[in-house]
Amino acid sequence: MGTRIVCLPAAVPVVAAMALVGASADASTRPGPLRDGPSGYWWGTDSNGPAPSGSVSPCPSSSAPWFEPNISNNGCGRYGGYFGEIGGYWDLNNTGCSSTNAYNSTASNDAHTNAATYSDGIGRTPYWFGGGPGLDPNYDGTATEAHTWGYDQAAEAAKLASDLGVSWDFPLLWIDVEPHFGWRHVYSSCGNIVGTLASGLARDTFNGYWDYLEHDQTLYLPGVYSNHSFWDDPGGTSGMGTLSGTSEWTANWAANDNACDNPGPYDWTQTFSPSCAGFTSYSAVFFGGITSSNACAFAWQWSGGPGDYDQIDANREDSCA
Repeated sequence: MGTRIVCLPAAVPVVAAMALVGASADASTRPGPLRDGPSGYWWGTDSNGPAPSGSVSPCPSSSAPWFEPNISNNGCGRYGGYFGEIGGYWDLNNTGCSSTNAYNSTASNDAHTNAATYSDGIGRTPYWFGGGPGLDPNYDGTATEAHTWGYDQAAEAAKLASDLGVSWDFPLLWIDVEPHFGWRHVYSSCGNIVGTLASGLARDTFNGYWDYLEHDQTLYLPGVYSNHSFWDDPGGTSGMGTLSGTSEWTANWAANDNACDNPGPYDWTQTFSPSCAGFTSYSAVFFGGITSSNACAFAWQWSGGPGDYDQIDANREDSCA
């Protein structure tokens, strides 16, 4: 994701951008579908973006309806969504961690315009950078406190999302779950690991976040961003387990690090010719027992450096329950 917390190791390092593959300067004017495919799939961005712009290549756009910046695949696609960070565990944690929210107002507004005016994509949706039980300032090793910590984070996330004063087109309030941020270890201060979490506590915190949004307010529904290698690690201490009835936004972090942005993916798969960073193709892999054919498989961050690019299946906007 776009946010990195001072003192803690980054889960997704930023690398130099690879050369664009299979793109041309006039891609926005070539015949082709004005969206990702199959029908109902869209390209978007998250965090710091990028945002649509008249100066990007390929697929520049200087006015609405906006094109997905920098990305093409046999033509350009309409900008189909933006995931913006509205806060994180540092808003409740007093151990010295701090951050600046990864929120791109231009990208947010452009996604909203495309959805509200042209019915293109899902518009804008908020996310919260979650802290695991190991970053709870009241950590005591119990399941009850771990659940309370997740519950409190959801309450604060909902407040901040509403206080931002924007109209959220897609009212899921995602939690970003990454292993280096209290989901595996206990911290006494920012960056100071003092222990390993007991199995199950991380899931208790996630459940607390989910329970608040599902049962104790009416504005937002819970969604989760994570990675299958962490969430499904059978030998790890996360103990995250299976999921149902929760929209997923996945990331293949190892592949993301290679910044193979172009061409944009089609139907959860990105194909390269010639190869990029040794890949000829790679596909979205979801987590918690969910496959790409499941109604809860909603979005895929296919590239996370230096820009954050996402594929979205808007056919599933209301189908995960």
